[in-house]
Amino acid sequence: MFFQFFLILNLTFAQPDKSSEDQKTFPSLSSLEETLPKEEESGFTVVVSKKGKRKTKSEQSKTPIETKPPFSPKTESKESQIVRPKTTQQPVKHIKKHKPSTPQPTQQEEQIVRPKTQFDVKPKFREPYKPVLTNYDKSQFREKQKEKRILREELFPEIHQSESPETSPKKVVTPIQWPTSNFYKLKDYQMCKYYQPTSKRLELLVLVEYWPGDKCSKEVCSLPLGTQNVKEKFFLHGFWPQYENSRDMVCCIYPISDREIEKRMLEREELKQEVLNSWMSTTRCRNLMYQWDKHGTCSSSVYGGENGHFDYIQTALNLYNNIDFWKFLQESKLKVETEKMYQRSELKKVIKNKFGVEPVFNCVESNSVDEIRFCCDATKNKFNPTLRKCPPNMERKEGRKCDDFVQFKKFPEYLLDPKTAFRNNCEY
Repeated sequence: MFFQFFLILNLTFAQPDKSSEDQKTFPSLSSLEETLPKEEESGFTVVVSKKGKRKTKSEQSKTPIETKPPFSPKTESKESQIVRPKTTQQPVKHIKKHKPSTPQPTQQEEQIVRPKTQFDVKPKFREPYKPVLTNYDKSQFREKQKEKRILREELFPEIHQSESPETSPKKVVTPIQWPTSNFYKLKDYQMCKYYQPTSKRLELLVLVEYWPGDKCSKEVCSLPLGTQNVKEKFFLHGFWPQYENSRDMVCCIYPISDREIEKRMLEREELKQEVLNSWMSTTRCRNLMYQWDKHGTCSSSVYGGENGHFDYIQTALNLYNNIDFWKFLQESKLKVETEKMYQRSELKKVIKNKFGVEPVFNCVESNSVDEIRFCCDATKNKFNPTLRKCPPNMERKEGRKCDDFVQFKKFPEYLLDPKTAFRNNCEY
């Protein structure tokens, strides 16, 4: 039994030792070494399987290492080679520049040391934008008005020669003694440089009052020596004539100079004292004459005549003294106090319920009231103008400058006491 099984395996897997005709006919029946191509056959390479026997180190050393022949570039034929003539360039001659020899000072000569020149350093930030010209500035009417302008020295030549940038304070008799450290020497306001004729009648006047809490927080405020008592209230700023489009009328031609009007005003003691208490100079001298020269001269169509300038001044003082807007705000339902925020629309509503019109606020800082303005109509009664609604342009300007909630800064308490208030050299 075992012999038969061995015979079957031998016949199945064993290969014959001698070649037969079947091997020639069927090469797959031949051994692996015989079926592979030999090295002598051209066009074939010997493939050694990974399962084959590895060569020993001695055999590897015996087998020569085939080396590739050195690379030799193919040379073209003589016919194909193109020989170009070599361009002969003339050599560039480098000329050495001889620096001029500076004569060195001898031992006897002294060396001159010159100071370093400082060059103008350009700022890194860009230049400020040029102001945008409006249609009014570009109009022919504006150009014609410029041609009609008159210089101050041409209009009042005798005043221009006697004017000086600083005026010496005059001696004023006052019973109040003040510390010398609280005395300020202020300069005068500069009057208009040009004056122009007025061709139209003024349409409205604006009573402007400023809040000292805001103004005196930016600069020191002082009082003239003749000012007696100061209350916590708005101070009178000016009485400005305007057109209906909210354009100011400024620096108009007037037959009498500001110096002559000032001289006449100081001769009237009652008017002078009223100006000292209500329209006084706090930061620069000649405040009243500055307001007259810039704004009051354009009111001649209403306040004309020989004493028109006095009518203008007295009307502004009467309007200011008859209505104390700060006292009214304190006694209103809002109970307005300093250093507290209030809705701007509520402040205007309370004033409208009392006086029939809304004022216009002006703010330098968006949340702090700087000025309060009331529009007046003087066409019917110039000595007692009636309050009227301000033009829409003024209200739009208020919305751009003031926030919805505003405050009144603390009033400077040092101005309330005549003995401790800072004083200046201004005459009124």
